[in-house]
Amino acid sequence: MEEALDRRKQEVEKKKNQRDEFLKELQMVQEHKFALESQIAESQNTVEELEQKIISAVQLLISFKERRDAAMVEYENARQEVRRLKRSAIAAAAGSKSEILEFSFMEINEATHYFDPSWKISEGKYGSVYKGLLRHLLVAIKMFPSYSSQSLLDFQNGVIMFSHLYNTINLFTHQLNHCLKQSIMMRHVIGDN
Repeated sequence: MEEALDRRKQEVEKKKNQRDEFLKELQMVQEHKFALESQIAESQNTVEELEQKIISAVQLLISFKERRDAAMVEYENARQEVRRLKRSAIAAAAGSKSEILEFSFMEINEATHYFDPSWKISEGKYGSVYKGLLRHLLVAIKMFPSYSSQSLLDFQNGVIMFSHLYNTINLFTHQLNHCLKQSIMMRHVIGDN
């Protein structure tokens, strides 16, 4: 009987050890479970933050696209307006090829930036040539000095001949103001030159 009691004691001790090991394993599993749940919670927070960042980025991208589209429309409208202005200026000038147009000294002065030397293209025996922007057109403006031996009629004939030779817009003014008697010829510049 003692032997049976010893065996029983050993079995109880064995079961107690197994229970202790099981409790340790259970505690480790619960700690591991808690660590995993913490990681899952952190991951969910990270996911939510990333989702918010993605939503913000998409909204920003949409607003940039809308601004780009608006700028492209504005750019295209501006290009069309420039083309329309050029066509109307060319048509107005072409409709009056044999006519000589007159401009005020102020218009010509502003077109050449007040005859700025940096806008001078060339200078010759019969005057200086300046580049200018007149009524949205790039023009070459030739100013004949008052000491020139060329008469007003010669000048007008030269403008008309120039118009027929180059089939361009030519503009003329004679009396710039009461004190200044100079002649100026302008030629619409076609192309990049």
